[in-house]
Amino acid sequence: MSSSLIQRPNYFAGEALLTADFACEQQYHMDIQSFNNQSLYICGIATGLEVFWDAESSASQVEVSPGMAIDGLGRQIILLQPQIVRLDNVVAGATYFLSISYNQVYADYSDETGVAGYKRIVEQPLIQYVRNLQQPAMNILLAVISFTTQGAINQLTYRSGNIERRYVGSTLGALNFVTEGAGVHRINLPDALAGFLGNADGDGYPSISAKKESSGDQAYLEVDAPRSQFMGLLTTRNNLGVGADQPLANLQVDAITFKGPGVLSSDGSLVTLSKTLAPYFQVGDVLISDPPVITMNNGQTSFGIAQRRTIVSINPGSLQVTVDTAFNPVLQSISYTYVRSTLARFAISSDSSLLRINIDGTVGLGMQAATSAGLAASGPNALVITADRKVGIALTDRSPAAALDVNGKIQADDLKVQGQIQTGSMIASGAIQAQSFEGNGSKLQGLPILSYWVRETIGTPTSNLYYTDGNVGIRDKKPLASLSVGGGQSFIGKGQITAISNNVLQGYQTAFQDEITVGDTITVGMLIEQVGIIAEILSDTQLRLQEQLPLAVLDSAYSYQAPGADRKSGQGQISSDGSIVTGQASNFKSTTVVGGKIIIGRFEPKTSISQNSAVAAVASATALTLKTAFAVDVSASPYKYQSGGGPVQDGVGTITTKGVQVTGDKTDFSGYKEGDTLIIPPSSSLPQTMFVQSVISQTELTLILPDGKGKLTGSFPAAVSAYVVTPSLLAYIAAKNDNGVLPSGSLDIPPAMIVATNNMVDTPNTVAINCRPEEIQSQYALQVNGNVYLGGSTVDIKDLHVQTLTASKSITVAGDGSADKLLDVGESGSSLLTVSKTNVTVGASIAPYQLETAGNIHASGDIVSAKTVRGASLEGAALKAAGTRINSDGSVQIIGTRAAYDQSDLTEGGTFFLQVAATDGYVVATVGQPTWAVNYCGCLSGATRDSSGNQTSFMYATGLAYQYVVPEGKKKAAVYYIPVPGSFNMPVKQGETWTLTLTWNVDFGGAPQVEFYWVPLGPAPGTLEEAERPAPATLAGGGMAASLQRLRDDLAAGRIGSSVRATVQEAIQHRVDDLTQVFGDATRMSSKPEDRGQFIRDLQKIVCGPGAAAQASAQPGFEQDVQALIDTFGSVTGHVFNPSQRGLLAAGVKALVQINDSPANRHDLNLIKNNINLFLDNVQQVLQIQFVANERRLLTRALVRLVGDGSGDADGS
Repeated sequence: MSSSLIQRPNYFAGEALLTADFACEQQYHMDIQSFNNQSLYICGIATGLEVFWDAESSASQVEVSPGMAIDGLGRQIILLQPQIVRLDNVVAGATYFLSISYNQVYADYSDETGVAGYKRIVEQPLIQYVRNLQQPAMNILLAVISFTTQGAINQLTYRSGNIERRYVGSTLGALNFVTEGAGVHRINLPDALAGFLGNADGDGYPSISAKKESSGDQAYLEVDAPRSQFMGLLTTRNNLGVGADQPLANLQVDAITFKGPGVLSSDGSLVTLSKTLAPYFQVGDVLISDPPVITMNNGQTSFGIAQRRTIVSINPGSLQVTVDTAFNPVLQSISYTYVRSTLARFAISSDSSLLRINIDGTVGLGMQAATSAGLAASGPNALVITADRKVGIALTDRSPAAALDVNGKIQADDLKVQGQIQTGSMIASGAIQAQSFEGNGSKLQGLPILSYWVRETIGTPTSNLYYTDGNVGIRDKKPLASLSVGGGQSFIGKGQITAISNNVLQGYQTAFQDEITVGDTITVGMLIEQVGIIAEILSDTQLRLQEQLPLAVLDSAYSYQAPGADRKSGQGQISSDGSIVTGQASNFKSTTVVGGKIIIGRFEPKTSISQNSAVAAVASATALTLKTAFAVDVSASPYKYQSGGGPVQDGVGTITTKGVQVTGDKTDFSGYKEGDTLIIPPSSSLPQTMFVQSVISQTELTLILPDGKGKLTGSFPAAVSAYVVTPSLLAYIAAKNDNGVLPSGSLDIPPAMIVATNNMVDTPNTVAINCRPEEIQSQYALQVNGNVYLGGSTVDIKDLHVQTLTASKSITVAGDGSADKLLDVGESGSSLLTVSKTNVTVGASIAPYQLETAGNIHASGDIVSAKTVRGASLEGAALKAAGTRINSDGSVQIIGTRAAYDQSDLTEGGTFFLQVAATDGYVVATVGQPTWAVNYCGCLSGATRDSSGNQTSFMYATGLAYQYVVPEGKKKAAVYYIPVPGSFNMPVKQGETWTLTLTWNVDFGGAPQVEFYWVPLGPAPGTLEEAERPAPATLAGGGMAASLQRLRDDLAAGRIGSSVRATVQEAIQHRVDDLTQVFGDATRMSSKPEDRGQFIRDLQKIVCGPGAAAQASAQPGFEQDVQALIDTFGSVTGHVFNPSQRGLLAAGVKALVQINDSPANRHDLNLIKNNINLFLDNVQQVLQIQFVANERRLLTRALVRLVGDGSGDADGS
């Protein structure tokens, strides 16, 4: 640029243009172009300017092709024709730089005007060759030419030192590329085709941007394109990262979370995509729904939870996939991200892979079995590593089943195995070391004899077989006898138990058949110690175990034990998710080491915990619903409750629960509200330890109580769904069923003897003879199924339980003075005959008689006693006692003569009644008359008092009528009263005074009617002899029973229902008439009654009419009824409608009918307003009229009352 200012001529009429003005015009354009080139480009060759040398025909000249370059001042150097450059006078053996530079010359000299000068400036590039190139930005290098010692051209190159042939560059922050086919736009293109054509409304154009790290330390280049394809070699001189911003290795591949196109919707486990993606999902890919934004009632927003699911099947054609677990809550158009299951894949074709690494840790390496073995489907790679750390080699049709699973021979110079080896053949030139060997070991040589006895069981921390000083121990490290047997180690069972019904236990994800044997015990409410071995320390707050803990833990305290060290308390708290342990306030890197143990201590509560649950709804004073069920249902249990954050209070009465339903006895739940807490005390409704009677399947088994009796039923919530299994069988001695002696097909004989440990303090062990495992009853130390013969010997037994005891001579029971009872005979739990030191008792009694019975005594003759004969019952043909009579046929007479009363018997202004009971009895009272026409609200209470005036009981009942209003037009309504009487039974003891008190609310009407009866138990004193059949108690007019019968007759005859329907029909008819009147006047409709009557009938077919429900727009015949209404409307208004007008009217009528399509629509004032406005606007447009404000208001109100819910005006009036 020639000036520090950018200026151009400003032309105006009459201006005298001088040479400087035209020069300014030219200079402006040259300066702008130069500035533009300097700003956007770096000097160099833009195109062409190639240098050619024919080595055979020309030794001293080159040819430069046409082209263009830009120099350091932004000037364009343009060569339009090829130019031959002769290289003369060169120094032999030297090197020259061939360059091109900007050059301009004056041309077209003229003096025609009398003033001489050049009329043109020609831009003529200057091509020269020099030995030292100065200002390379001004002299653009074309080639480097070296000469031979004879002065001929020897070689052409493009570089010498730091000087080289350069092409135009550019300084840009970002560069967008226009996609092939861009600018071609069509609507309704498939997503894939629109992307192929570069539709700008799709995913945009590819771009390259220069960016800087957030730390500001490094710049980097970002390529933004759905796919980048390199047609040649691609190399890097530094680390390469896929999914990693700062790769730490030459190649680092991290899982990438992609933003999914469109949105997701779910239906169970089926997920539908709104947009496709390429490539499409594969099985194993992971979908992650974005947290939904939830608007609360107070207007605030909160975020839901992102859900992560794994794809198990795909259907690209329908844009659907199936996931492993249904989304909960269901997804409705939720945005999402996704993670590809495969991290890296090397393949020879699209359907096979040589190396595949998945995000779950699965690895496949080498040729697949399908390729090498010619299988029809793809098989495993030569080397397979599974997500659960198992390795398979040369497998063809299965996954590895062990830590190392090899299909074929293993050849090794030196092989050392800590676990188990199962193989058909093994070849080793060196030593093979293992903890144990499968098989008989007959071919093993050079082994110390101790190895036969110290045998490890894979997966257990200790040996199961020991040999010490000639003694053999089975699960006993220090055998004390020739054969010493120890018990099995308790363990936490897999899965969870969910419920038990009639002794059948149900499990979820359990493995009963694999883990449990008949006779084992299952313990609920106690967890043994859990131990996990650290495999890897990931960070200060996260580590990985070799195997996951049997039960997941959440914010749990723990202990840590380093290898060879003592146990100590762990720092902070931990939670587990599979084999990953996450700590809070932990410092794993400095406090733990690989191989150390993470220990969750034993949990054993002294009693079962109390349970609490929040109230969901209160149905009555004695019934409510909980939000969540208690862990164990209770029956007649005391309880406490807490309202809000207030104190815990004792509840009134008792409760019984069944799931979330709570029933009270003498409770008062009326003051409870949603969210209050109901609390029940600690209970032991289910035994903590149960015995396995049979194993039915992996998820079902049968349990028994220790005594072999009783039924177990209940549910196990999540808090107690874990369980501990303890092996019980110490010895099992049985003959083979196929020993040749037993006949073929005979039933299995029981084992000769079983020795079992019961894991109970009272009866720690049981020896069972001739008993199957499921028949063992753990309350016995010795259980024998069969006869026991004790010949001539004495047996000293603490407790003896037998089915039949037979003595061929005699049985002598002699006490030693240590116990009161010498003999106790009877069913389990009850004694029929007891012989003590001093008396004989028949039945359960402790009275001090020489002969005492707690049951019935029957004698075929008389029982004579000098004094009183006492007994719980006396048997005879009949029995008559004061106040009762038992007849010989078994019937009982106990109720005396009833007395009936009503409101006419009340004193003190019809509010009070008092009477003294001559005998025990009941007061049965009812308040509230059964009638439709009377409104009332009152309460009848009863009380009893003893002779001292103390109140001994209290009852009450309320009677009221619910008012039901049926609208009959805008300002009319019919009122009905639905009676709700109340009643109670009040027991009264002889001599007590019982009273009744009636109160009522005069605002609701007069006093409710009452009716009550005195029902004595037994006749009054002195009337026993002849009070056989007391006359029935009746009231004048039949009392409330007659009123109730009349009410039933009305209901049966339909008089009440028809009256209500007639009122409703009349109200609808009024509304239709009002609409027809207002609409007819506003649309200039014919005033003839028959015309408007026809319009009303057609309108009622569509909207509503007496005795018929409103139509829905989807019902059959709807379209025909709409067209009939339009025809009638045209007739009564004097119009003939064209198709367009008929379409407008039909749309308006359908908008009205849409209001009645659902209850939600009928209560949606915005929908009602909008649809009514559409109808009125369409009518105005068709008739070419304009409703005045008052007409429109009246029409809107009439339509709201007819097609809306009638509860409000859509126009706001």
